[in-house]
Amino acid sequence: MKKIILLTISLICLNAVNAQDNKNLQYTKSEYGSYWVTPVSNSTKREGTRGFPEWHDEKYVSNLLYSTVRKVIPKEKFEKLQRSSMFFITFNIKGEILSCTFLLQAEDISIVTEKELIDIYQSFMKKKIDMRKVSIKPDEYTPIGKVVDYAEIGGSLVPMEYRGKK
Repeated sequence: MKKIILLTISLICLNAVNAQDNKNLQYTKSEYGSYWVTPVSNSTKREGTRGFPEWHDEKYVSNLLYSTVRKVIPKEKFEKLQRSSMFFITFNIKGEILSCTFLLQAEDISIVTEKELIDIYQSFMKKKIDMRKVSIKPDEYTPIGKVVDYAEIGGSLVPMEYRGKK
C-alpha cells in the first residue's frame, strides 16, 4: 500500500515539475514531428492586411536578426542545430515587432534551452525595424488597392557561417 501511495505522489510531483518547465513557452507538435514554440506572453496584434517584406538592404536585416541569435545561443550549439529550426517575426508598417514564434525540429528541443528561446524572443520584441530599409508590399492575395499593414519574416536559428559544418 505504501508503494502505491509513494508511486502516486511521485507521479504527481513529476507532472508538476514538467508543467513548470514549460510555463513560459507553449509547445505544439506539428504533423511532421517538429514543434511550434510560442512564448506564452506572445501578443499577436496582427490587425489589417498581411503583405510581404521587400528588403532594400539585405545586410541590415541579417545583422539585425542574427546579432541577437549569436548573442544568445553559444557557438557550440550552432553545429548541433538543424538548419530547419527557425524563428518567425511579424512586424508592422511602423517597424514594430508584433510577435515571434519558433519552429524547432524534434532533435533540437534538447539543444536550445527555454531560457535561450525566451531571451531571443525578448530581444526581438525590443527591436524596431528601420522602415527606410524595407517595404511591405501587397502579395498576390491582397485585393487591388488594399493597403498592407504587416509582414512576416523568418530565418534559421543557425547563422549562415555555421550552416553545413555538421
